[in-house]
Amino acid sequence: MRSHRALLFSLTTLALILSCSASGAREGSAPPEKTQPAAAAAPAAGQTFHRDDLTNVDFSGLDAAAKERALKHLNTITCDCGCTQGTVANCRVNDPSCGRSTEMAKKIIEAVKAGKNDDQVVAAVKSPARDGQAQAAPPQPPPTGPVQISMENAQFKGNPKAAATLVEYADFQCPYCARALPVIKQLRDKYGDDLKFVFKQYPLTSIHPFAEPAARASLAAAKQGKFWEMYDVLFQNNRALDEASLKKYAQGLGLDMAKFDKDRTDASVTDQLNSEVAEAQRVGVQGTPSFFINGVQAPSWDVETMSRMIDAAKSGGDVAAVAGEVRKVYEDQDRRRREAMQQAASQVHNIDITGSPMKGNPKAPVTIVEFSDFQCPYCANSEPLLKQVLEAYDGKVKLVYKHLPLNMHPNARPAAMAALEAMQHGKFWEMHDLLFQNYAQLSRDKILSIAKEVGLQQADVEKALDTPEHASTLDKDIADYMKTSLPMSTPSFFVNGKKLMQRDFATFKKMIDEALTASGTGSAS
Repeated sequence: MRSHRALLFSLTTLALILSCSASGAREGSAPPEKTQPAAAAAPAAGQTFHRDDLTNVDFSGLDAAAKERALKHLNTITCDCGCTQGTVANCRVNDPSCGRSTEMAKKIIEAVKAGKNDDQVVAAVKSPARDGQAQAAPPQPPPTGPVQISMENAQFKGNPKAAATLVEYADFQCPYCARALPVIKQLRDKYGDDLKFVFKQYPLTSIHPFAEPAARASLAAAKQGKFWEMYDVLFQNNRALDEASLKKYAQGLGLDMAKFDKDRTDASVTDQLNSEVAEAQRVGVQGTPSFFINGVQAPSWDVETMSRMIDAAKSGGDVAAVAGEVRKVYEDQDRRRREAMQQAASQVHNIDITGSPMKGNPKAPVTIVEFSDFQCPYCANSEPLLKQVLEAYDGKVKLVYKHLPLNMHPNARPAAMAALEAMQHGKFWEMHDLLFQNYAQLSRDKILSIAKEVGLQQADVEKALDTPEHASTLDKDIADYMKTSLPMSTPSFFVNGKKLMQRDFATFKKMIDEALTASGTGSAS
């Protein structure tokens, strides 16, 4: 049986997704950030250089010089686990449970022991082969023509001999996949026996911790003939996919619970998950939901676009040509958006920070303003990066937090209200930290529990949640962001009023150093 972690490793590239967006686009639909190649350069000025605090990194057998070489690579090679920790060393310190950084560290040590030069060490770490595991190929660019999609063991609805086959790669915890359900239903109702619908698993484990357990639950239910019943329940409850909830759903469907529990970890379920993930990456899936019609990827999952493609499939027309026409429209829109963003990058926005929570030296020459959402996974994953920046520029940078709860996150606004109440009691940052640590589990009860943990009175927090006590403050933050005329997305950072266009330490460093130079105070180095 292949390791349970094999599936997780095969999904690390999905960290390319940049941010939560209020535009309604599917997860992963924003232009993907390019994976930065591992490089053996010196650590950036102010960047932590880890030595003896690396969890599960064995330096035995290395002399002092070799250990220094290994440390250099550990502190400069980017971990590709999908987190925002940056280097392998940072990931080992800040996320000791990460299997990918453990594996990368081991390969670095082994390469140094073998006497390989710097380029060879980097190459060894980037090798796609992983010990004892079948490694899926990295995602390919979105295809423009038909691709081969296996129907072996696939879960489908509709006429097996339909002229058009609609394949979806999806994630049960993905909110956009849940929003796609009415689109699928509308297409199935419209085309009847002319359309076969196939569901394929693609859990985004780097941002959705319950996606893989839910996928396993659906496949275990399939072994008892209840896949589609479980499919419906999981999407209807995609904010409650913890272990207790999955068992409750299985019991509600009348499943044999002993068999259900056994099948979830069965080798055949693991193999099917790995196979479908590998296939998704091979055919160029870069986000969820992703749809293919007769092997041609739909550039958009609106009813009109997919209807045009299905009509072409039914009539024996060129499905790829139809998709290409739509894709060109989207490419033109993307080009205009990039041009607008480039223009935005040169603009200095005057953001009012009066009364907003602040961390760092109040008189620091550089101000980072963060617009964020407590239920946004990308915001939560940016916390280690912000910590790194503040440590690197101690005394020279202050961080200001402003709220931007998105409508797609129903618990973001209540969490913001609770955080504003905490601010009234001098406990904003304690509340902030715990909310982000629990972003995937936020609910009213969880928010109240966190508030109690930081020492707030339940009656005060309930009042904050149930009345407009802090609404004006929250709405002002939203209005302040709207004045920038930028797309609503989180997290959004501004360095002395300029929009951060790429969320990594190097970009922060460049902008901060430029701001320090302009202020006459120099850089961190």
